Amino acid sequence: MQAIFLAIYLLVGEFKADERLAFIPFDLTVATAGALTLFALWRVLRMDVRYQKQLVWLIIGVSLFAIPLLWTVWTDYAIEKSSRMFTLTLLACAAPLLLITERDDLRMFRRALTVIAL
Repeated sequence: MQAIFLAIYLLVGEFKADERLAFIPFDLTVATAGALTLFALWRVLRMDVRYQKQLVWLIIGVSLFAIPLLWTVWTDYAIEKSSRMFTLTLLACAAPLLLITERDDLRMFRRALTVIAL
């Protein structure tokens, strides 16, 4: 189930571009990101330490991107892109690490990506 939400989250832009789904009253990216965040937090709270070490290294690597923010000219565009980088993009990087831990999860993720892409 979590792998399916991950696939939907990664390809949600395709759904948002479809005019037939314009009637949905909420943002699909935010909704799937919220669900994915809950799944990831649940895994962090109940998972063994080795995956949490990988998550720490991922966060350290992504936080290196924060250094150039010190000399950024803060336009509306810069604020939007910076906030997305450290929320939605970080989630897209961390979620596979946390949610796809077994071969069955990987198979489910591949199948979901294939079905959604078709």
